[in-house]
Amino acid sequence: MSESTLENNPLLVTDGLPRYDEIKPEHVEPGVKNLLIQVEKQIEELEKALTPTWDGLLKPLEDMDVPFEYAWSPVSHLMSVKNSDDLRAAHEAVLQDVVAFGLRVQQSRPIYEGLVAIRDGKEWNNLDEAQRRCVELKIRSAEHAGVGLDGEAKERFNAIAKEMSQIGSDFSNHVMDATKAFELIVEDKADTEGWPNSLRQGVAQSYAQANEGTEPDPENGPWRITLDFPSFFPFMQHHRVRAHREQVYRAFVTRASSGELDNSDLIAKTLQLRKEQAGLLGFGSYAEWSL
Repeated sequence: MSESTLENNPLLVTDGLPRYDEIKPEHVEPGVKNLLIQVEKQIEELEKALTPTWDGLLKPLEDMDVPFEYAWSPVSHLMSVKNSDDLRAAHEAVLQDVVAFGLRVQQSRPIYEGLVAIRDGKEWNNLDEAQRRCVELKIRSAEHAGVGLDGEAKERFNAIAKEMSQIGSDFSNHVMDATKAFELIVEDKADTEGWPNSLRQGVAQSYAQANEGTEPDPENGPWRITLDFPSFFPFMQHHRVRAHREQVYRAFVTRASSGELDNSDLIAKTLQLRKEQAGLLGFGSYAEWSL
């Protein structure tokens, strides 16, 4: 598998900082799936031999989070800052597996019972305030993740969680695509009065990148304004042409609200699924569950 072999996979390196500069879409599926296999084995071993103490339960759980911080978290971050068709496809290929694993851990009865035993037993007196809060939050998280559900209710809860993860991914992709689709080209140098040099340089570079063969000219333009925050925010702060600011602002606040990228149906579906999921847990509404 060339660079996507496990031996060369930067997502599986857990020392120092995550290797963002080395991560490629082809690393995602083999790296994350290998990680899930390894951590699944660790969870099974923990469930068989856990002791209801901080070192016997909480510390192993915390240690298992580290590989995810170096693998899945960087992938999620790159989806926001370096999105591409290949990365989206790789993310989609493992998303449901990651969600299913998260539910499997949060719905683990042995782990939940161990946490409750810590809260209700002698170990509680050995914990400081921060540790107690950690235990309480993990218990609540498990209960909110459906650890008390069985049968059809549990199956439906998990199906909703997986559907919600896909909706969330689609929603973000629509916003990102709508952000990329907009541009305002400023050609009149008089319109740039009051701009700081950092804005001139950034949006001139943006124009050059979008028009192959063009060299950036921060002093004379053209300048390309986008809805990406490093462009949008300083433009709104310093640009003096009111009509331009209105155009950019309206484009920013109405992203993904029409056409093929319209998120309206996804929002409606999210509200519906949240209400159903909250009901399965015994709450009157999603707001009650959230609070």
